[in-house]
Amino acid sequence: DSHNKNQQTIEFKYDPLQGLEANLGAAEKLFITSAIKRTKTLEDTWELLQISRSSLYKKIKDYEIDVDSLK
Repeated sequence: DSHNKNQQTIEFKYDPLQGLEANLGAAEKLFITSAIKRTKTLEDTWELLQISRSSLYKKIKDYEIDVDSLK
């Protein structure tokens, strides 16, 4: 079906020495950067991720994601 065509594999390596919070943060950052690369606008990104605009911008700031370098 069309849903499967839109699926993308993201490779994440768990680092047991970093603990749960650090690994969740790294996985979330990877997920967000992947979504930014797949979409044309940040509006498309927050809709794809099903989060609010303010949540996306906060995460971009918190994870120091350089959006311009991903487009």
